[in-house]
Amino acid sequence: MFAHFKAINDAVDIPIYLYNVPGRTVIDMSAETVGRLAQLKNVVGIKDASNDLARIAKHRALAGETFIQLSGDDPNAIGFNAHGGRGCISVTANVAPKLCAIAGGDAAGRFRRRACDR
Repeated sequence: MFAHFKAINDAVDIPIYLYNVPGRTVIDMSAETVGRLAQLKNVVGIKDASNDLARIAKHRALAGETFIQLSGDDPNAIGFNAHGGRGCISVTANVAPKLCAIAGGDAAGRFRRRACDR
């Protein structure tokens, strides 16, 4: 898998987001692989729909603070962002974009404010 993404990285000069959606790709990219890929010049983030919220901290530890982590799983998007994710590539937002932007942004913001106030 590393060789595949490295070849893409070496062939382009645009930002690359990894795609870890085991339910659709049948492969679950390990946190270690993500950390290694994050060292490539053009790999800037990941869409992760692994349904494993513990991975957010693992990715941050292995890939660094600037590595962008986006949820790819609508039901876990708020929890994903509360654990340090930075957004969501949402399926539901294709049907109800305005509602998702209002609800998602507000809920994540309220959660962070409450967590920081304690």
